[in-house]
Amino acid sequence: TGKRLNIVIVAEGAIDKNCKEISSAYVRDVIVERLSHDTRITILGHVQRGGRASAYDRLLGSVSGAAAVEKLLTAKPGDAATIVGVRGMEIVYEPLVETVQATQLVAELTAQQNFKAAIKARGKNFDRDYEFHKDINGTNPKVPVGTHPKSVGIICVGAPASGMNSASRAAVRYAMNFGCKVYGIRDGFDGFEKGDLVEISFMEVSGWSSEGGTKFGVNRSQPKDLDKISKVMEEYKMGALLVLGGFGGLQAVLTLEKAKPTHPSLQIPICLIPSTISNNVPGTDYSIGCDTGVNAVADAIDRCKLSADASRHRVFIVETQGAKCGFLALVGGLTAGADVVYTREEGVTLNQMLDDLVHIKQRMAEGHKYSVVVRNENCSPTYTLAFMKNLYEEEGKGFFSVRTCRLGHMCQGLYPSPLDRVRAAQFAAFGTQELLRQMDSREHTSFVAGKINGQLKLSEITELAEKEADYVNRSTKESSWMVLLPLVRQLAKYGIDNPTTKHDSKVTEMLKKIHK
Repeated sequence: TGKRLNIVIVAEGAIDKNCKEISSAYVRDVIVERLSHDTRITILGHVQRGGRASAYDRLLGSVSGAAAVEKLLTAKPGDAATIVGVRGMEIVYEPLVETVQATQLVAELTAQQNFKAAIKARGKNFDRDYEFHKDINGTNPKVPVGTHPKSVGIICVGAPASGMNSASRAAVRYAMNFGCKVYGIRDGFDGFEKGDLVEISFMEVSGWSSEGGTKFGVNRSQPKDLDKISKVMEEYKMGALLVLGGFGGLQAVLTLEKAKPTHPSLQIPICLIPSTISNNVPGTDYSIGCDTGVNAVADAIDRCKLSADASRHRVFIVETQGAKCGFLALVGGLTAGADVVYTREEGVTLNQMLDDLVHIKQRMAEGHKYSVVVRNENCSPTYTLAFMKNLYEEEGKGFFSVRTCRLGHMCQGLYPSPLDRVRAAQFAAFGTQELLRQMDSREHTSFVAGKINGQLKLSEITELAEKEADYVNRSTKESSWMVLLPLVRQLAKYGIDNPTTKHDSKVTEMLKKIHK
């Protein structure tokens, strides 16, 4: 195939079907003996524990830690021991004894060589992801490409998001394993109308999972000349279309869906894979690229805190991207330990900012050297970054100095985070699986492939757009992650009047909403 590097991963404790150990040394010897390839062993060991915590690990720690304390404060004598976890945007409480027993069951089934049952016992996600892994990895497609009469097109819409290449790789290989040709559409719908398509080979996408941006190119253009697009689809015998994008991608798919009655070539299944750092697409808790964006924001805030720590009494006001969606500001601020977060969803008032100033002054008086304020770029048309800086400087005279940091396109990150790579592969394989099913059964619905409360879900796009899309603000009508906002204030010591205060009722309400 021309690959110069091949990586084999051996899990510690790996066994064959007879429960005999498979060591990394054994695998190396087999490769050297049978393939004559130069082979080296790298044992990761404790390096796998990592260094700095990722943004998602910080989020898990913050939310589950608060939930655990809440559980302790409300528990009664004799209550069973509980494990606290997070599934999507939902806090989950599981009984400790039953959870341990379920974990031990996997080892028992493996010892009995009942591997199918052991995989099932690991949970539905593990079983499904293992099947996806077998379909998108390897060196050759399972069946010859072109044996299927129809092809699949992949197009990127909107702004680049880390993970688009990871999703493209998974979709290409999944479709090819079922005999479909796959065409990459260059430069969004402008390229589609011009017929700027390129056929992708199975090995061409090797290595794409770790690369940021998108190889196919992307812009914000919407489908205009539907006649030209229809002719291109006919020319390339396109039987399904995969769209990677944010709210603009949603609008593009809706345009194509509405044109189906008058354009027979558009009567094909169309899947939107939510791909945007803003995380503003209905039908999913998380979009591809948003975790990379949160990591970029958290890293920038960490740097600001390091700078502020060397100064005496300083406030940093950090502005994130996200248009009118406050996801990056809120989740990035929570993971990085911000004291104040301003979002469009909650709104910003002058009284609120003055209250925050009083709180920050109190923190400084108690010995804190700095505070971090995070704002979404469009949290208020009136109270801009410059206005906030002037207000904080004027009201903070004698208490602290003020610096600002507008992150801009730095929020897009560099390489996709491991979590975005996993989500990209899951969403793309799941969506392509449904595209192929509909293509073979002659269905042609348009849908969003996302994840809600930890489970992959397909949502019909017309109904989703009518009920959940906010077209004025290009976001969702209800944002599940907004329930995290009270936790930011609680961790910044808002609402704590004296040491006898047990806990903040706002956090209790937040946890109830998440659990509900």
